[in-house]
Amino acid sequence: MLLIYCPDRTIRHTYILDLMLKQLLGIRSIAYANNLADFVAEEQVAKLNYSTATVANVPQILPHSFLAQTNVEPLDLYCTKVNGLTAAFQLPAGKSASLPFDVFAWCFYLVSRYEEYLPYEPDQHGRFSAAQSISYQQDFLSLPLVDLWSRALLKIIVAAYPDLEYQLPPYRYQATYDIDHAFAFKYKIWWRQLGALARNAKNKNWAILKDQLRTLGGRQADPYFNFAYLQQLDQQFGLQPIYFWLVGNYGKHDKNIDPSHPIFQRLIADNARQFKVGIHPSYTSNEASPLLLTEISRLQDIAKQKITRSRQHYLKLHLPTTYQRLIAHGIKEDYTMGYAQEMGFRASMAQPFRWFDLSTNQVTDLVVYPFQIMDVTLQSYQKLSPEEAIKKATKIIAQTKAVQGTLVTIWHNSSLSERWGWEGWRAVYEAILAEAIL
Repeated sequence: MLLIYCPDRTIRHTYILDLMLKQLLGIRSIAYANNLADFVAEEQVAKLNYSTATVANVPQILPHSFLAQTNVEPLDLYCTKVNGLTAAFQLPAGKSASLPFDVFAWCFYLVSRYEEYLPYEPDQHGRFSAAQSISYQQDFLSLPLVDLWSRALLKIIVAAYPDLEYQLPPYRYQATYDIDHAFAFKYKIWWRQLGALARNAKNKNWAILKDQLRTLGGRQADPYFNFAYLQQLDQQFGLQPIYFWLVGNYGKHDKNIDPSHPIFQRLIADNARQFKVGIHPSYTSNEASPLLLTEISRLQDIAKQKITRSRQHYLKLHLPTTYQRLIAHGIKEDYTMGYAQEMGFRASMAQPFRWFDLSTNQVTDLVVYPFQIMDVTLQSYQKLSPEEAIKKATKIIAQTKAVQGTLVTIWHNSSLSERWGWEGWRAVYEAILAEAIL
């Protein structure tokens, strides 16, 4: 057992202590002492002192006032390096402890996405961009910093109490697919087909126009219909993927085929009998809230199962509103936590975690599954070659494995078309899969 002295414990303290010590480090038995004399007198247990009091021979973290607060307000954070890792919430001058900063306050700041509750300049899709994050600005976005600081804390505790029992979590890999466009050309209403033909001709997109005419004429398979290939990968690599389906109404950013089309419904139903599925809320649903319930109900009717997983289309995540809406509509797991522009660890975590709602100062039941790698990030945002993409993704995979985290990737069936800029990207995905499951 690990006994913790934390006399002024709040819900924020309990949340981050449980997250780091129980979930990330696997210390299953944790107890809290509120009385210093009782804490000192307790023997035959490992101890951690999270207070301003001095207790001889017990590891100490000196608390910052941050976790005692209940509001959200701008902070003037100063970052420094401690043992090669970025840290903040440093100790006052003249004070000393096992670490020269409040590791729990720092990790709570990162995991809670505190900075995303503050005013920021939204990108073209209204999102909080990677470049505005402290992890990007301080150059640790590619590191699961919370996991790494948890491991550093474990070393300190184990050095004082070698018999402490703990069990680190196993490394896991989760493949996920976003189905924004089940088909490139087929089964779309006639006026969409005609409009696409006119645009391709006007813009001289001859390769796309040729594929469109050949597909509609039945001389080749639809370029985006790559589900047999995905199932081949499932068998080859032993995957258990999650498919996120966009079933919203047609709009500027929502261009799947009509969700009432029998071919589309049969595709989803067949897929749901074999794999886990989730909702991919439409871009429009972010502006028209009632649409979310409509789309979840629509997917439940088609898939013949309750829908409890979600990932936002275009990764449109606004805290706390997006997650509050998902919870209100029965979603238990969300897979949106990551950036479109950059790979890495948006919440500085390589493990799923329960979302802490700073607006209500409460722990919720929504489990957030951060993702680290997305095809569009590599090809569209960062303009990498297939070779460069494999090299960069491999580094992120290595960082996740180093802390025995959960690696989550996002791929689109459309990215496997081997056309229109995606030539060679099947090999990229297969290389990532090979590295991820080793």
